[in-house]
Amino acid sequence: MAGNINHRGTKPENPDKILSRVQDLGQVTQQSTKDAAIRYLGGNNLIKIILLPEKK
Repeated sequence: MAGNINHRGTKPENPDKILSRVQDLGQVTQQSTKDAAIRYLGGNNLIKIILLPEKK
């Protein structure tokens, strides 16, 4: 399911392919979600941003 969301509306896509993505959601499990979080949200891929109040 990789792809750039910015280009979804600008290129034609096969409707069957879109429906297969919906079917892919059935493969999402608690463990696959945990594995993805560990892989993509680990310390090397995490950016911490702190928003400070504007000085007056």
